[in-house]
Formats: sequence, structure tokens, C-alpha cells
Amino acid sequence: VRSVTWWYKGSKEKRKASVERDKDGNLRVVLRSEQQEDAQKSESKHLQPTVLPDPDLSKNGPESLRDPRLSSLVNRLETSKEKFVDGYFPNEKLRGLRNISQYNIEFHRPDVMMKRPVCFPKTCPKDTDLIQGALGDCWIIATLAIMYSHDVGLIRKMIVMRRPDLGLYVVRFIKFGKPIFVIVDDRLPFTDSGHLSFASHFDKQTLWGPIVEKAYAKLLGGYHQLVGGKISDALMDFTGHASKSINMSRDRLQKVESLELVWRLHKKNGLTELLGCSVRGTQQRDGMIEEKLSNGLYAGHAYAILDFREVQVRLQKDKKKERV
Repeated sequence: VRSVTWWYKGSKEKRKASVERDKDGNLRVVLRSEQQEDAQKSESKHLQPTVLPDPDLSKNGPESLRDPRLSSLVNRLETSKEKFVDGYFPNEKLRGLRNISQYNIEFHRPDVMMKRPVCFPKTCPKDTDLIQGALGDCWIIATLAIMYSHDVGLIRKMIVMRRPDLGLYVVRFIKFGKPIFVIVDDRLPFTDSGHLSFASHFDKQTLWGPIVEKAYAKLLGGYHQLVGGKISDALMDFTGHASKSINMSRDRLQKVESLELVWRLHKKNGLTELLGCSVRGTQQRDGMIEEKLSNGLYAGHAYAILDFREVQVRLQKDKKKERV
């Protein structure tokens, strides 16, 4: 159940309320006041894009945080007390996405749809609480989880400008060794029941995941470009460091050798590597098809490797112990 229908006593106007599940698995219904709903309806109307000192600022981004065009934009927004509306990356058109119309996606400001939204909470949870959502970008979610589990500072260094009061964010990526700054507004995709459609967090308040996801979509040319990809590519774009892929062979001996290589990488010089993995799936015309395997993992899905354990198992055939 994603939403329920309700109405005020004595009123014939029916309203929708979202149903959320907390970390303990309990369901709760979120009712919005008439003021919140009015603000949502008003905000959802077509907004005129912010007039920029240079149209190229939104298209190609600022050259740096000291770019005078960016400073001019911030000053103009502060003076007018308006929020930034990105005209180069139109939110309303989710072109190229298949089977997405069923979610009735609309773009809204977080402060309209969420209770006390923040980019980063004061106390960040030990483990990442990212949720993938309706978009097939598990490779990006896994990459962000890898970086977060290693050091949340890696994520903070990506979002180099955070101005929620202006609806303005600047996210830094790295392409071919060169930093690229992407400017986005904070209008995010929500379903009609009030949930974030794509990347989100369990606490329903944190925004860094959806903001990075939107900025990366703009960099690559749209949300549809995020469907299907490799963790190695995202790691390079997010950190600027080269990555290496290790294919796990079906041959048992080669598989053990590959695992030993990964183990050595993990333990090299006492450093923790940023590691992820994926299970090869079935490629079809509509993209990679996810299939649940007997071990509980999904083929065609990407995962973050958060830790290693070395254990011994006893094989039933020869009753010998083998390190895994």
C-alpha cells in the first residue's frame, strides 16, 4: 500500500495520504494540512526559469566556485529572495524512461513535500540509508554507499555548494582528470503520494542522495542515462581516481585466484579500498533484467562491498576445512 484516500468530516473532497514504513517495519500514514497541500499545488505549477547572467552557466556549469557568474547568480537570488529554477534541465520531461508514467511523477521543492529536509543530518548514520527507488540506477546507489561507508567526507566534497534557502546546489564531478561543476535546483521527483520517486533515504529528510543523482543525470543528459551502468565508471566520475574491474570466472581455480587478488587489494598497506560488485544478468532490449538467485542475490544488480570476513567452512565430501 503506497497511499490511502481520506477526507475531512462533512467534506466531499477526497485527498491522498502517503503510507511510509519506518526502520522497524511499522507503517504510518502521513497526513498533510490544507496549507501544505495548497503550497504543493501552487509550487507544482509551471515556474519561469531563473534569468542567468550567462545562459552557459547552467548548461556547462561554473568553471569554479569563484566563477563571477555564479557569484552574480547567488547575489541576485539573495536580493530577490527567489529560489533558483534551472531552465536548462527541465524537470517535467522524464524522456526516455520506460514504464515510469505509472508513478505519476511531479517535481517539487523538498520543503513542500518533506518535514525539515536537510542535505546532511547533524548526526550521520554509520551505514548509508540510501534507497534506490523506481529508477534502474543501482550502480550509482551502490557507488554512493561504497563512498559513504568509507568516509562521508567523500560525499560532502562532491556537493561543493549547498544553498537550500535559494534552492541551489553545485555538485563536483571529475572527467578525464578535470573537475566539472554541475549546477542544479532542488526540485526533486515525487510521486503523487508524497514519496521521492528515485533515490531517497530512510529518514525521509536527508537530500544528498537525490541531489547527487539529479546532478549526475544532468551531466549525462537525463535520468534515462542512469538506467544501467558500472560501478567502476561512477567511482571514476565521483572521485577522479582510476578503477579496476576483476571478472570472476566460473572456473573454481580462477575464481579462488580472483578472490585472493581482491583480498590482497583490500589489505594492501593496511588501506581500505573502495570496492563494489555486481552479478552478471540477462541483457534484453529494455535493459538488464534482474533475476533472484538461489543464494539470495540478484543477477543484473550492483552491490557495495562494505566489509570482508575470512572464515573456514567444512566441506561435506572430504570433511576438510577450506578458507573462504
